[in-house]
Amino acid sequence: MVIIVIVGILILSLTLLYVGEVYPPATTTTLLTNPSILNVELDVRDEKGTKDFGEIAIIDVGKPDMLKFKLADWGVEGLKSISLNIRADLVSKNANYSINMPCILFFNASCARIMVIIPGYDVPLRIEPGRYSLRLKAYWAEAEGSGSIRLSISTRAYGACIIYLGGISPQNTTHWITAEGSTRSYALLVNTLETSAEDSGYGEFMVYAWVFAPLQEESKIFKFKITSLETGRTEHYLEIPVEKKNATYSAMLLIKAAPGNYRLSIIQPVELSVDLKVK
Repeated sequence: MVIIVIVGILILSLTLLYVGEVYPPATTTTLLTNPSILNVELDVRDEKGTKDFGEIAIIDVGKPDMLKFKLADWGVEGLKSISLNIRADLVSKNANYSINMPCILFFNASCARIMVIIPGYDVPLRIEPGRYSLRLKAYWAEAEGSGSIRLSISTRAYGACIIYLGGISPQNTTHWITAEGSTRSYALLVNTLETSAEDSGYGEFMVYAWVFAPLQEESKIFKFKITSLETGRTEHYLEIPVEKKNATYSAMLLIKAAPGNYRLSIIQPVELSVDLKVK
């Protein structure tokens, strides 16, 4: 186990610039449903301690989705230093998820975290359908002074993501668009090349990739990535094993993307791509 200790001084403006829709801090009488931003306030009186914010929101997932928590903005009063970690717990009848957010905020203090990729914090975490109770708990240390911290935490801090829906086939692809370079042996199809963002702030695309290979192994690794054409940054990379059915390997995908231009690519076992736009 490798532990990295980061000691730094963050000099940031305390002006709050909120990203996305702004919601009031959660209280016992305010329970948010599918918020894009969580606003919480933490009172700090001791050098170290914890605070359980309890249930602060409902995440209602009708179909497979992705969450990725990230500190969008913060403000502090009366504190000279602090090292802060947050944990989010999502609980439903069918599934539970815990997302640790180490070193979400620290200044004039050290912060130690295990060097491992954390789904839901470092990369998007797939969430299965269900109605989830979202709880937050804060853990802090090395606090100097007495005061408060205001946190704005994004729940979907990604530009685009790829969600694997399984090795199924669409019922009808008559009006779907086929990627250039597709053949009778393999293809990449998408239901539309352009769509509008929904209330969630993301547009959605359905994608179908298939490879016909009757004499090859029983499973293949499919690799996909989606890249922003504005920044050149890879927004999400997905690697999945796909089982062969009736001599064909197939994968159905759901793409969620914020407004912008993107390139979706399959890079293994074949190479094809298609450009997508969200208005």
